[in-house]
Amino acid sequence: MIWLGFLALVQAEPCEDYGRPQLLLRLRTNELLESSGLAASRVQDGRFFTHNDSGSAPVLFSFSTDGGAVKSWPLSIDAYDLEDMASGPCPGGGNCFYVGDIGDNARIRESIQIYAFRETETGAEPDPMAVWDLRYPSPAQDAESLLVNPVNGSIYVVTKRSQGAQVFRAPKSPGEGVFSLVAELSPEKMGFKMPKLTGGDFSREGNRVVLRGYLSAWEWVVDPQKSEAHWLGAPQRKVSLRLERQGEAITYDLTDRIFTSSEGLPMPLTRIGCSR
Repeated sequence: MIWLGFLALVQAEPCEDYGRPQLLLRLRTNELLESSGLAASRVQDGRFFTHNDSGSAPVLFSFSTDGGAVKSWPLSIDAYDLEDMASGPCPGGGNCFYVGDIGDNARIRESIQIYAFRETETGAEPDPMAVWDLRYPSPAQDAESLLVNPVNGSIYVVTKRSQGAQVFRAPKSPGEGVFSLVAELSPEKMGFKMPKLTGGDFSREGNRVVLRGYLSAWEWVVDPQKSEAHWLGAPQRKVSLRLERQGEAITYDLTDRIFTSSEGLPMPLTRIGCSR
């Protein structure tokens, strides 16, 4: 068991470069066909959670890197298109999983929903302890990336656009509200044309953030005193990903290694560690 107070001991300095991605295991369960979101437990090292894409019942699946049995927790929500999840502090304290019902391929939804579920020693509570029902300040958007800053609890959604993806911040308080536009990831700012983004995550200490597409990922270093300034500049490094059937999920674990998953049966889990 690893507790939050122990995180400072396992935190590493940001990688100068990442090693080659390594296939760690394949999960064989007929219920998990389209892994779309991925998050590492903040309570137990080596435990991860994932969920299916749209078209499936809202269920969280947990598994460990030792290849043990997959467990499931049906969630007490009505979901339209679950696309990503993140672990982070609950509103008011404790550890939560945030699940984003943020997909909207046709860009027709009046609002999208983000749910916070409390993490327990054995898994997750089925009923959300907080719900955000949010509108964009502009026309409806399609998104697949949900991120939660572990330091200040800020919730971000990054849109899935082939040019000029936008970063939005949710209001602090749950309930109905409107996103705030934080930045646009334009080719001019990035120095390259970023592809459609399918997932993202903050590191456990909030000093790094990663966004992924289907073939590659990009990492920024985060200044804790200016926690949104990194969105205004280009990422510090590119992270090579393993070729996946349809990779949409990415997360850091408690020791700041990067993990990815992909749609498909069996579900592959890939690990990317620092090359030093």
